[in-house]
Amino acid sequence: MTNPTVSIIIPTKGRANFLKDLIESIRASTPSGVYELVIVSSDAEDSEKVQWMRDQKDIQLILSDSKNTKRRKSLYYYTNLGVKKAVNQWILVVNDDMVFEKDWYAYFSQTVLNPVNGNAGMVIASSHLGDVSFGSRVVIVGSTKKPGEEWKDLYLADVSFIRRDVMKMIGYFDEKLDWFGSGLDNALALEFQTEFTTVVNENICITHFIADENRASSRGNGYFDFIYLKRKWDNWCKRNNCAYKADLSIGSYPALKKLLYFFHLLKQSFKKEPVSS
Repeated sequence: MTNPTVSIIIPTKGRANFLKDLIESIRASTPSGVYELVIVSSDAEDSEKVQWMRDQKDIQLILSDSKNTKRRKSLYYYTNLGVKKAVNQWILVVNDDMVFEKDWYAYFSQTVLNPVNGNAGMVIASSHLGDVSFGSRVVIVGSTKKPGEEWKDLYLADVSFIRRDVMKMIGYFDEKLDWFGSGLDNALALEFQTEFTTVVNENICITHFIADENRASSRGNGYFDFIYLKRKWDNWCKRNNCAYKADLSIGSYPALKKLLYFFHLLKQSFKKEPVSS
């Protein structure tokens, strides 16, 4: 069997030193010829960081919103720009403040080449999720049920390898999510919208430093994203006789927040643009 190939997608803005550490960790821990790096940068075209990326022979660089002081679209708009340029069998999206641990590829390769996992569409790795102090782990966030089947565990898939054909099948990352919830969304999509399975291997470890200047801190607590996510999958399960349980921690939904959510959706409808293929 041939070694599995991985397209590593990295949306980035700022944090040049973190990005350089990430790239060096990939090079040091991954055999040549089995990976490609696709970086979607919103940094200024004349910045030192962009020049450095242009000088790297193993980086495919995509510049988007590089003339603006901040990203103007959903994080997943930029993510999809990179995903759609990927050519390898597996897709892995990582933050620019992560580091690949030694032997990650050996564990990943063993996992997908194991005949038992022949129908795997997603492989979930171990990482720091939400808080570094919790340690590297894979988190069970709920359960799912298809018609005629038993309940099964639902894993948070924030750091996961997804087959490129499966990624296309589920419609890529949902750009109606602004910043939060993609891990849960992709896990549900793979479970309910495909016949592929999810495999977990905690030996595949990708450390997430969660940089102090984490841009999520300026985007609230994800309330609107998780309200959208809940409505999306509640409606889907109702139409398709499926069910899921997950603690989204979104709290109450009083009239004022309903009004704010309406204006949020209206704002999103004006700023969304189609992603070029």
